Amino acid sequence: MDENTLHKPANDDLAAVVKQEPELAVEADPSIETAPDALSGTDLNQDKDRKKPVQYGGQALIEGVMMRGSSEYCMALRLPDGSIEVTKKPLSAWPQKKICKIPLVRGCVALIDSLIVGMKSLMYSADRNLGEETGQKLGIFEMIITLVLALGFGMLLFVGVPTVGAHFLQGIFAGSVLQNLLEGLFRLVIFFLYVLLISRMKDIQRVFAYHGAEHKVIFTYEEKQPLTADSAREHQRFHPRCGTSFLLIVVMVSIVVFIFLGTEPLWWRVLSRLLLMPVVAGISYELLKFSGRHMNSPWLSWLIAPGLWLQKLTTKEPDDQQLEVAIAALEGVLASGQEPE
Repeated sequence: MDENTLHKPANDDLAAVVKQEPELAVEADPSIETAPDALSGTDLNQDKDRKKPVQYGGQALIEGVMMRGSSEYCMALRLPDGSIEVTKKPLSAWPQKKICKIPLVRGCVALIDSLIVGMKSLMYSADRNLGEETGQKLGIFEMIITLVLALGFGMLLFVGVPTVGAHFLQGIFAGSVLQNLLEGLFRLVIFFLYVLLISRMKDIQRVFAYHGAEHKVIFTYEEKQPLTADSAREHQRFHPRCGTSFLLIVVMVSIVVFIFLGTEPLWWRVLSRLLLMPVVAGISYELLKFSGRHMNSPWLSWLIAPGLWLQKLTTKEPDDQQLEVAIAALEGVLASGQEPE
């Protein structure tokens, strides 16, 4: 047995396999999950090391869930033998640089970092579940090719097709404003149909159930309830900080941003959209963070509601075994602690 692998029972019928890098073997300190005591006599104005809670989030994987904190991410997978495997990995340091924390810039940085971590986690889950059955695992080259193809397909579907489609209807819908509104409408319809189509796929429905489990467990933690399947089951599966909501905000923001651009020539119209995507992502990220901080405000329900409605397609009700996997992922990453305020 690997000296860094620990077997421990998850429940009476389940074994959890916990793998982590040696340097990440940190005991969780209960004090890191509580706010500073206002009555302790500490001068908060002079305390430069104050901590604030991390906004934990994650991603559904193939038969698993990935959760990420401030310094590491954790993948919990339900393996074919029924056990739960929990693996921790460190996050890259470059997104923590000061320049990457500037408003608008941090949105683009977060998007790139999330794509990288998400793709690594997804490929790892595919290897551990599908690879074990087929005997074939993806190498670095295959992962890069997959990522490039996925990004290329996304750009073609959500940038190229709506832009070119609207351009060829200039004879009917003339003028910059009408053209960009039509382009935005095409982009919104394509996005909705894409989500609707993949939500009908049987294999994807299991991934979406893990997506729902991730949200329920995050809600359980944020409500300071015990991390158990019974507690998580009572929460809704729709969360305002979800990536689905982010993508919808991106589509809506792109309509507003692109409406100020011209429509000629076609090559510049397409290129300008691609060049401005970091700006759109930055604005969308700030709106997502803002809505997440004020998700209980009745005045902002209009901003949050469309993303929650769309999550009816991208999440499914999880069973208790899927909730156990999401709980294992969050518990595995809680040792990341809290980040400086």
